[in-house]
Amino acid sequence: MNLINCVVADDEPIARKGILEFIDKVEFLNVSGTAKDADELEKLLGRREVDLLFIDIEMPGVSGIDFVKTYEGKMPLLVFTTAYPDYAVESYNLKAFDYLLKPVSPDRFRLTAERALDALSALLPSREKKDYFFVRSEGRYEKLIMSEIVYLSGMQNYVKIHFMSGKTMVVHSALKSIFRQLDENRFIMVHKSYIVNLDYIASVSGSHVSLTEFGQIPIGRHFKAGILPRLYI
Repeated sequence: MNLINCVVADDEPIARKGILEFIDKVEFLNVSGTAKDADELEKLLGRREVDLLFIDIEMPGVSGIDFVKTYEGKMPLLVFTTAYPDYAVESYNLKAFDYLLKPVSPDRFRLTAERALDALSALLPSREKKDYFFVRSEGRYEKLIMSEIVYLSGMQNYVKIHFMSGKTMVVHSALKSIFRQLDENRFIMVHKSYIVNLDYIASVSGSHVSLTEFGQIPIGRHFKAGILPRLYI
C-alpha cells in the first residue's frame, strides 16, 4: 500500500490536533509533519516528499492563501481548512483540491481523503510485485515472506508480526510504516492496531475477523466499510 504523505499547517494547536486525529483514522494517510506558520511550512515542504497539504487560511503573518500564491516550490495536492466560508471562491481559483469548513466532521474528512487517494493513485509510484520485504530486527535486516504472515499487531512504536508457523517477531516501527511495504492486494488494515492477510481470513462478522487457527481480530468502526468489498477481489 502506498501511503499518502500529509502535512498539516495551522497556527491553532487544537485545530492541528483535530486534523491529525482524522489522519490517524484513515489507513492510507501518513503524517509527514506539521507547521504553525508559513516559515515552518516552507522549510517542511523543502525537505520532505509531501503529497497532500491541509492548510489553514487565517495564519499569522503570511496567510494560507498568500503562501500558496507566492510559494515557488512544488505544491502538493491542496486542501484549505478554515472557519470562514468567504474564501471558497478564491481557494478554487488557486486550484485547491478541496475546501474544508471548520468544524470538520469525520465523514467529510474521510470523503476528502478518499477523493485524494483516487486523484493521487495514478501519480504515486507503484512498487514491483514481490512476496517479501525487509525489516530491521536486533541489529540486522531480516527478509520476511508475505505469504507466511497471518497478521500484524501494533503496540505504540512496535509491531508484532505473527507467522503461520506460530513464530512471532517484534520490530521497532510504526504499523503504518510496515503497511507501506506490504502487498495491498493481499493485506488489509481492519483496525488502527491490526493488519491481516486476506488469505487467512476464515470469516467476518460485524465486529471481528476470524483467522484460520489464529482466533479473532477486532474490526475498528472506521474500517468496517472497506473490508467486505476487499473479500471479493
